[in-house]
Amino acid sequence: MNKIFPILVLLILPILSIAQNINGRFSSSIYTFERYENIDVSNTNVRTYQTLNLNINRDIFSIRSYFSLEGDLSKAMDYDPRLRFYNLYLEARNLLDIATIKVGRQPLFNGIAGGIYDGVNLDLKYDDYKLSGYYGGNTPPYQKMELTENWKDNYIYGGKFVINSIPDFRVALR
Repeated sequence: MNKIFPILVLLILPILSIAQNINGRFSSSIYTFERYENIDVSNTNVRTYQTLNLNINRDIFSIRSYFSLEGDLSKAMDYDPRLRFYNLYLEARNLLDIATIKVGRQPLFNGIAGGIYDGVNLDLKYDDYKLSGYYGGNTPPYQKMELTENWKDNYIYGGKFVINSIPDFRVALR
């Protein structure tokens, strides 16, 4: 019985666990360059750059993140190592079959040069119509994990209305 109980626990435990999906990508780079301060003085830098893209999903909820860590191996710098938080937000999809909400540090637009902000994004979708709105604050310099100090002068907001009722045609108002 002493040997059977731990085996039964190990066999039953996966049945009781909650289904989830964890995926991500880790990347590491190193590069070097020489910088001339003047004709006689040069400095060689050996920089490292690591990124982590990690998503944890369970049913309609997700935690999405994207971080980077950079530093110099050749010499100490005042700002090294520097940890940057590009994305760190909670997403709830298809709430009441019409709403998706994101809260946290998130991209304003997915794609290159989309910008990031700290705030909330709400999408409401019904049939072929979608209404989106966002509100938040600009991120501090170097994507530090803190909120901007002067929220009243550094906020952003906006919205979009999209119609997809005509096949192969999309109308959007911003």
